[in-house]
Amino acid sequence: MILNVIKLKNYPPTTIKSLNENKYDDLFHKYGEEYGIDWLFLKSQVKCESNFNHKAVNKKTGAKGLCQITDNMWDDITRLMPGRLGRKKNFHPFKPSNSILAQCLYLEYSFKRIDDVLINKSNLMDWTLATYKLGIVRVLGGRTKSGRYVKGIFERLANKPIEDAWITFGMPTFDYIADVIETRDKYKN
Repeated sequence: MILNVIKLKNYPPTTIKSLNENKYDDLFHKYGEEYGIDWLFLKSQVKCESNFNHKAVNKKTGAKGLCQITDNMWDDITRLMPGRLGRKKNFHPFKPSNSILAQCLYLEYSFKRIDDVLINKSNLMDWTLATYKLGIVRVLGGRTKSGRYVKGIFERLANKPIEDAWITFGMPTFDYIADVIETRDKYKN
């Protein structure tokens, strides 16, 4: 494990932190440019999701890897945007490039769906992050795996004050949105 090697060399803790935080910058740049997503946004989301641990597993939700992609998220990606995957049908959540690709596809799809309807564009990031955290069908509406149509939170609250949506999202999602935005602001400075 790389951290054990770093500790053996007696690097100061700040060096360990910076080595870990910048480890995937090339991938964030690559996929950010390819999908039109700010690379610092991708990086800040990964910081909040897994703290750059590509082996991270959330035992409660089953989310895995750098970007904490769940099996349901991957199912949404393959079902809703199959043409965007090319030959990649199998997902390897612990492979950083696969995880960041899935993150970008999910964000791109959510962003475009939200942007088409949202009048107040200043809330675009909030809605996109809520979709990532809560799921496309739950937030944006659509067909479940069983084929049943579900009306999403977004359909009811898209152009109402964002505070109404935050109440519906719940505090964990609100805190997540705030953490990602705050982290991105720190990286920009």
